[in-house]
Amino acid sequence: MNPCAICFSGRIGSGKTTISSEVASHLQWPRLSFGDYVRAVTQNRGLNSASREVLATVGGELIESQGWDQFCRNVLKSGSWKHGSGLVIDGIRHIEAIEQLEKILFPMRTFLVHLELVGSDVSSQRQDGKGIDPSGITEQHSTERQVVLDLPKHADLVLAADLSVAVLVTSVVHFLRSR
Repeated sequence: MNPCAICFSGRIGSGKTTISSEVASHLQWPRLSFGDYVRAVTQNRGLNSASREVLATVGGELIESQGWDQFCRNVLKSGSWKHGSGLVIDGIRHIEAIEQLEKILFPMRTFLVHLELVGSDVSSQRQDGKGIDPSGITEQHSTERQVVLDLPKHADLVLAADLSVAVLVTSVVHFLRSR
């Protein structure tokens, strides 16, 4: 399989972290996360990195101050990835992020997998005990609008998040091998 970047988007509680981690493990590729990068910056600033509202605010500030190019490059630098090798990226929340990654990583191909929540019980089960606001208030934040409205249309592969982890990983790996 040729090295590529496989990126994951999806609503809060859709399983992005679990699936991206399993895909990275299966492919033996490094995994980077926009959320992990923003969380680390938030912690370095002495702010509450467990609050989704704080994370969304810090992420917005980083994008505003750094621009999309530098923000994405900083995420790429945050791990042990080397240009030209395969890569799994978790936490795409904006069209601008995937478009910038495509530019930075070219000529390597970049694919977007969107995990679509089909039942609220899946999200509730995944959110239990993770400090996620089950009321959905955080999903009204501007950072979540593109996840719901735009990213599924931009995705190369859309999968139902209520499928088993094994089925989702197999689907992603099969998709990559067919490219």
